[in-house]
Amino acid sequence: MKSGMIFYLLDAPDRLAVERHHSKFKVKCNWITPVTMTSPA
Repeated sequence: MKSGMIFYLLDAPDRLAVERHHSKFKVKCNWITPVTMTSPA
């Protein structure tokens, strides 16, 4: 991987849960962007 970046979606209850998940693997989040998922009508 040339850029050294990873992008993915993680279903979590809050930002702290995302940070804890990453810390288990010794990965620091440079930024976290909340995304709202919706179902098609």
